[in-house]
Amino acid sequence: MLLYRKDSALSPVVRFNTPEVLDWKNGKLIFENTTLDDAFAKLQSRYDCRIILENRQLAKRKVTGSFTANETLDHVLATLQYVHGFSYTKTGSSIYVADSDH
Repeated sequence: MLLYRKDSALSPVVRFNTPEVLDWKNGKLIFENTTLDDAFAKLQSRYDCRIILENRQLAKRKVTGSFTANETLDHVLATLQYVHGFSYTKTGSSIYVADSDH
């Protein structure tokens, strides 16, 4: 796995969690000490949706867990919601995530 930045050359190989990166190939959805920002990015790709964080502080929170590939987006979001106490609203293919305190 390489790290690419527009303003510099390719960086040396970056260490990564093999099961988490290759989870799609093994029929799973794996998060291991993953920021919610990265978890939501993976969910957007996997479920073809758009997740908008209304509070960027949520982005830094971490999650660890795994789901089977056939889990619904609603189930994954409900689980993350339970652990991190956020709320979410679905409008079409967009999901708005907010801190429950707001």
